[in-house]
Amino acid sequence: MFIVDQIGVIRVVKEGTLLPEPFLDLKSKVIELKNEHEERGLLGLAFHPDFQRNGRFFVYYSAPLRQSAPDGFDHTTVIAEYKATGAGLKSGDAASGRVILQVDQPQYNHNAGTLMFGPDGYLYISVGDGETKMTSAPAT
Repeated sequence: MFIVDQIGVIRVVKEGTLLPEPFLDLKSKVIELKNEHEERGLLGLAFHPDFQRNGRFFVYYSAPLRQSAPDGFDHTTVIAEYKATGAGLKSGDAASGRVILQVDQPQYNHNAGTLMFGPDGYLYISVGDGETKMTSAPAT
């Protein structure tokens, strides 16, 4: 069983025991979390349908806002691919990370985080609405 911890760590429970070493530690990439209500962080994990053969897995996390983001935005959502290594693919290789998508988010909340492979073999990603402030003109 894999546990995705919002602070940026993926842990493994094997035979009812939490293993001492994390599967993957992304704390250095995840935005600093607040002490109060928080909807950012490491939010999703999906294993490639052929993980046992290729060791590929994908993560969804909130990173500090990238330089090219619009003014006033809060953070950047990152979807990245990693590879597992070792006998039985027992640990994620932090150096293997490859960013496949970045989405600048306007707010700290409503970030979704679901990653999942569909029956068609495609990776599906929910990025939320970031509680985007929208305005509209009155109907005439």
